[in-house]
Amino acid sequence: MSLYRKEVAASVHSVSRIITWAEAAARQHPDLSSAPVNAMLVCIQELVSNIALHSRRPDGAPTVKVAIQIDAERISVCIEDNGQPFDPMKQAPIKFEKDLASAHLGGRGVRIVRQLAGEMSYVRVGEWNRVLLEIA
Repeated sequence: MSLYRKEVAASVHSVSRIITWAEAAARQHPDLSSAPVNAMLVCIQELVSNIALHSRRPDGAPTVKVAIQIDAERISVCIEDNGQPFDPMKQAPIKFEKDLASAHLGGRGVRIVRQLAGEMSYVRVGEWNRVLLEIA
């Protein structure tokens, strides 16, 4: 089992830095299949992007902490931010429109994360949002 941690100020630019770091962590485990690694990367990108775009603090950008634990059977991801409280588990599922022309943009990322992660949970701890993902 290996544990990796990264902390950054939430911004659009920090998303790519976190993804590059997560990819490097996954490369340390060559026996890990690509499906859970790809799922992990999509989940991290979506959640950190949401934090960077939507979670503001009166004193500036929130901090994002990402921890990845990799073992033979699964990848566990913990994403924390000290931005505005936001529980992705309480987001109503997005209704898919009958065609692309009538669909509105946005609102699908949390649904995608829920589908890619075998397990997902949220808790607010003090000033911190914490999302836990288990990807097998």
